[in-house]
Amino acid sequence: MSLDTLPDLRCLMMVDGTLFGHVEDASTLCPMEIRQGSALAPFETCDQAPITLFNPARRHDFDASDLPRKTSSRPAEETPGDVYACWVNHLPDWALQGSDTVQLMINRHDRPCEVFLNAPINIPDVQEGMVFEALLAVHRANAQLCLRLVDPISGKEETLRFPFDGAHSGGAHPSGYAQVRQPLPDRFSACRIELSIEYLGHSGQDKQTEPFLFLADICVRQDATEHDQLSILRPEWLLGDTPQQQGQWIKAPLPAALVPGQGISVTLGGQTYPFTPMSKPDFTVRENYGHTLVCASAQGMDLLLCIDGQHVAPVRINRNDTIIRIPNRFLTGHVRHLSLKDRSGCVTLFEQQQLMPAIVTPGDVMQRESTAPFPATLFAQTPLRYAGLKAILENAGPETDLAQLAHALHTVEGGHENIKLLPLCFPTVEKPDVSVIIPAHNGIELTYLALCSLLLAQNDASFEVIVVDDGSTDETRALETLVQGINVVRNRTPSGSSAPAMRARNRHAAPTWRS
Repeated sequence: MSLDTLPDLRCLMMVDGTLFGHVEDASTLCPMEIRQGSALAPFETCDQAPITLFNPARRHDFDASDLPRKTSSRPAEETPGDVYACWVNHLPDWALQGSDTVQLMINRHDRPCEVFLNAPINIPDVQEGMVFEALLAVHRANAQLCLRLVDPISGKEETLRFPFDGAHSGGAHPSGYAQVRQPLPDRFSACRIELSIEYLGHSGQDKQTEPFLFLADICVRQDATEHDQLSILRPEWLLGDTPQQQGQWIKAPLPAALVPGQGISVTLGGQTYPFTPMSKPDFTVRENYGHTLVCASAQGMDLLLCIDGQHVAPVRINRNDTIIRIPNRFLTGHVRHLSLKDRSGCVTLFEQQQLMPAIVTPGDVMQRESTAPFPATLFAQTPLRYAGLKAILENAGPETDLAQLAHALHTVEGGHENIKLLPLCFPTVEKPDVSVIIPAHNGIELTYLALCSLLLAQNDASFEVIVVDDGSTDETRALETLVQGINVVRNRTPSGSSAPAMRARNRHAAPTWRS
């Protein structure tokens, strides 16, 4: 839509759930409103220009597009890959969320070399407070980042070097990186920043493994620490750009949550103008583990991770799969509102109320590598086990074997790989309401685990237990000497027989017991 068709509106931008417009005289335009479906919100004048808070020019990012083709080295390569290999966000576990990460592997690592990135950052007008920033990480290398600062107007030059710190190995979070901050020289009118990496030698014990170097979030920006929450937002200009003429700013909140492909309309005076802020992308959250999201996308996008309404971090979505890890400070075991929005913070691509686990180690791994007791929040079955124990205690009598219950609880929490086979005893029932039939062929640990689970389950209905030993060759052959009060039916050879159904004494036999 052209500005020529919108004489009353000089520009229109949205950021942080608010729509801003610039007009010559708001008093001559009535009504002034925004419609989103059936919802409506009126515009009102605002004194402060939104660009003073949301300044898209405060940051000059390093252009990593097509970087592997731009790089070169000294000594020069005879064939590609002789000296080094370069990628951007190619190794997902070693890419910083919300940023481009340059990943450099030194192939000829027995001698020094220098790799030139050949993608300078150009600052046409150096202003007070401008700072060069980068995050550095390294594996098995002595190396340094070389900055060559050139003022193209005066011809002045300055070269700076920053060593890579082996204590920082990188990853998806900023805590894995060492930060470099270098103010631009005050005497420069303009600045061209050229970057290279000087590899000095291998520092690891395994000299056969290639060294890696990582550079992430490379940029020049104004120091804006007081506006951290706002500085990660990027205004979305729906119409025009920063106005130069005198006039008035107007603003209105978006009437409802905006999703991709959804349209809005702006009414000024007697004219209504339709806009679609964001077309619907081919994007989905393919897997959600509570602490990690796996996103699939057909195109690259810059999004914003938001938790409980807070703008947490920018996220760079690459083509195919992108892994987003929730910052540790939010993994408290509580339910939180999680969303992914566009960089303006207005369009929601994904949102969900979800439990963010305080323990991210999977339960089966903890069972295998550790011993019970485990944290109560680890297993989804914990609430059911707690309810079962309450019911058992409420109905406990002199015959209740509390020591056996404690052993059964320890067993089910420890998993089948940590079984300690102690004697069990089930009550004898003359006329059971239900027959529980457990097929077994070897794997006594799994059978024992099932029996312990039954001991922990308080039931109003009486039951008997029938174990079908289908030709086992392990300790299952002596199960009845270990567990009292159960019936064991044995097949000498594996046959999958339904004979135990004939032994059941319950009032109702299920004919499809094996399924």
